[in-house]
Amino acid sequence: MHAIEANVNSEVKLCPASEIIGALQNILASSQPIIPDLETPYSRFSGTNLSESAIGQDQSIHAIITVRQRQSDAVLHEISDLDIIMNKIESLRQHLVEKQDKIDQSMILHKGLTSTFSRFPPEVLSRIFIHCLPETDHPEMSPELAPMLLTRICRKWREIVVGTHSLWCRLSVEHFDLAEDWHSVTFRYDLWLKRSRGRPLSLALQCYDDVTKSLLQPYMNQITYIVLRITAVHQLSAIDLPALQELTILSHHPLVGVRSILRLPFIVSSLRLKGLYGFNILQLCPSDSIWAHLTNFEVHVNNPYTFLCLLQLCLNLSSATVGLMPTNDNVVRALKPFTHTKLQSLSIGG
Repeated sequence: MHAIEANVNSEVKLCPASEIIGALQNILASSQPIIPDLETPYSRFSGTNLSESAIGQDQSIHAIITVRQRQSDAVLHEISDLDIIMNKIESLRQHLVEKQDKIDQSMILHKGLTSTFSRFPPEVLSRIFIHCLPETDHPEMSPELAPMLLTRICRKWREIVVGTHSLWCRLSVEHFDLAEDWHSVTFRYDLWLKRSRGRPLSLALQCYDDVTKSLLQPYMNQITYIVLRITAVHQLSAIDLPALQELTILSHHPLVGVRSILRLPFIVSSLRLKGLYGFNILQLCPSDSIWAHLTNFEVHVNNPYTFLCLLQLCLNLSSATVGLMPTNDNVVRALKPFTHTKLQSLSIGG
């Protein structure tokens, strides 16, 4: 049994699977378990046919028991060795199944390359690839999803995908875990962003720490839209994005106040505040330059009066989504009519 295991181990490391299988077939064909003759002069007796004193006086019976114990231990050892070999054979089989899957995928791929699709001009393929992107505003950087998946099909597709800059303009940047190899992660993110070649960028950031800021530094003038999840006010003060036009902030942190958001050092045309409830009249300052430039906002306000004041500040607003907190009828009746000349779309919810 040891010889078989040693043979299998060496074959797995040095030989193709076909040679391993052939060697095993030869070994199994020429191997047959030998069942030993276990008959003894005492086999015909049962425990009731032989007196206990007679057995105790006959040393040969003890010798037989010792031999049987050695035989049993040897068989158990062989069974254990065989289990190990069978596990390795099962592992080899799994590798062969995976190999077969990859061969089938490659065959399907190359059959597809003989179709009319493969003869499409690069401009057409580029448009098709855009429709292969995940149905999300900000796709994750995954080798199993477009556009990265498309770069692995063939050289022609890779060249087209890398050269189609609009495929690389949207991205979700995850929070960097400093316990992991974040250097290689930032390298891959940077490679993705470089392929945008100066196009406007739309990003979703799980945080805005020093690592993220360093990553985005070369692209500050490209970033026009950001979805930012924040947990502290200082993350807002660190943002410096001169080209930013649309900002969505996600936060359920009580220390992230609306006033700190409205004092950001840039002007946006679209502002969405999600998770920040209770926007009130005290937070509305007419001198804040952000209001005059807004054409779209999504906020929660504490009452209809605050909402009306907000509309009067945002004179260029064309669309608004507002969540109203519960209020009493006296506040509603106290409202005065107001005409907004540019508002085209208004959605009010709870």
